[in-house]
Amino acid sequence: MAENIKPSKTSSRIDCRSTICMKPVDFSFLNITSVHDLPKEEARSGDVILQKVEKKPETPPPTTQATSKLTMSTPLSFQKKAQSSMQIQEKKEPEIIEIRKYRATSIKLSNNSLKTAAGLKEALDEVLVQGSDEVLGLDLSFNQIKHIENELLLFPKLRSLNLQSNLIYDWNDIAQLRDIPNLKTLVLFGNPIDQLKYYRILTVAALPQLKTLDSTLISPRERDLASRWFEMHRLKLKTVMKERLPFAEKERVFEDDDDEPAPSDKGKIGSSAVPKKK
Repeated sequence: MAENIKPSKTSSRIDCRSTICMKPVDFSFLNITSVHDLPKEEARSGDVILQKVEKKPETPPPTTQATSKLTMSTPLSFQKKAQSSMQIQEKKEPEIIEIRKYRATSIKLSNNSLKTAAGLKEALDEVLVQGSDEVLGLDLSFNQIKHIENELLLFPKLRSLNLQSNLIYDWNDIAQLRDIPNLKTLVLFGNPIDQLKYYRILTVAALPQLKTLDSTLISPRERDLASRWFEMHRLKLKTVMKERLPFAEKERVFEDDDDEPAPSDKGKIGSSAVPKKK
């Protein structure tokens, strides 16, 4: 009788070296003012990889001027020696140096002094072994960012984005995040934007790919109600999502204060619907 051979489980194991299981690289609490400084900073923690690269040679002085001076007032024998020494210097092997890189797919940049994320992709290409295209998580919380730059749209695999406690006030900045198809988790709590009327409803409707907003799961019912509510009131909104026009008044969404309240499940949708001011 043939023996019953159990299937091997090794093929189903998750290789944490190629997934979000990797330990994040932590650049938080370093008082970084520009993302361009990342290659110069040493992370607080992370999987460090030392790579050997050729040091960029310093620009030598032009040899044409030196040889021209030699031919004017120097004996021929001395000229030949000088030219041969110059050739030896030019053929000198490049200096090999070690640079620090990190193996990670998640980056923490919280609690710094960043005012913009512009240039982040280029900086992470220098810092990460896999490059920025493999980034799955970005933590930019507790900085001074006012606008969500198009830079964040350049991370095709981004799944988690934390922008808590920044200075973001324009909902149109949030709407453009729908161009990140894999984005599942978004944190915006602590920004001026979360005081916007119907902030959560608008965000849920604008970003259908989200699963979690501000650490609260988006239920199918909440998404459906938000979508229907948005369709009912889109003509009254001061902005059209596709055009991403700026608000004239940052604290109001509607043309007037007499619009009906948002849809609810016996009074509320999710936990963040802002009651209308009396």
